[in-house]
Amino acid sequence: QYKMDVLPPASVLGIPWRLLQLAGCVVCMHGLAAVFAEMAFSMPGFRFGWFYTLVQCLTYFTLVLLKRLVLGGLIQSLKALRGSLLGALLVGTSMTVSHGCGVASFVHINYTTAMLFKSAKVPSVMLGGMVINQQRPRRSEVCWAMTLTVGLLLFGLGDRMESPRFSAIGILLVAGNLCGSSITSNLQQRVLQRDASATGVEQLLFAQYAVASVILLVFTAATGELAEAMTWYMTDGRGRAIAASTADNIFSFLGLEAVFRITGEFDATRANVVCSCRKVFTFLFSFWLFPKPFGLCHGLGLALATIGSVQLARSKAKATDSIK
Repeated sequence: QYKMDVLPPASVLGIPWRLLQLAGCVVCMHGLAAVFAEMAFSMPGFRFGWFYTLVQCLTYFTLVLLKRLVLGGLIQSLKALRGSLLGALLVGTSMTVSHGCGVASFVHINYTTAMLFKSAKVPSVMLGGMVINQQRPRRSEVCWAMTLTVGLLLFGLGDRMESPRFSAIGILLVAGNLCGSSITSNLQQRVLQRDASATGVEQLLFAQYAVASVILLVFTAATGELAEAMTWYMTDGRGRAIAASTADNIFSFLGLEAVFRITGEFDATRANVVCSCRKVFTFLFSFWLFPKPFGLCHGLGLALATIGSVQLARSKAKATDSIK
């Protein structure tokens, strides 16, 4: 008798198996995190988007620091941070603006609508890749990226009809998120494609969240949001808000490494395709846990987003195989 190892398929429907594994992790972890984030922002009186971002960045930085202390490699991470200080400042600053604007927008417009508008970052990331990493997307990739975006916009339009919380400030913050994300994702790709190992990913996490934490601490203290948020947490928020934000941060962190691995092993566009596709599952979780009507726009948007994300991933895989 001969024992034969069963190997996983190289690809499924033209999408690399490795990409599907990492995408599954992102969808599950970030989908759960989004549920807890929506729970926090739906609490009466919670209007602290930038403070929430500060807590997230401090949590991520602390978790990476603890991991390095337990498993070793802290000195190497500090040396790497010192050796690439300019790159860390650029990525950290860009990420602070993009992520901070995205989270702050939840205060001004409906949570699922904000998530939906942020999904338009796939075409902007592709445009950023053309400028920063000299990537030239094919026509099919642009077509499927637009299909994905239109599907997500339709899904959000259906939700917008049911929960009309809308303001120009929220839209401007989402626009800041889109512009910042196109730069951040491609800067991360440039760094990670030099070292996409687990150590390289953790060093980037360590560097960018160290920089972001400092910037956000200074910003929230200067605007007064830090003191206001701390007062709210101590009086009105207490256990429920702390539990929701902690769960959000932990689940988000567990999915972050998978996002960075996709960026390093594949590219920034596919990482954002996965994150945009994940938003469909976020909406489904939201509709399930926070009941809302499901109409024609939701169904059509879900179908277009699913088709666009699958076909874009397949198109990118074919382009990579043709280069090889």
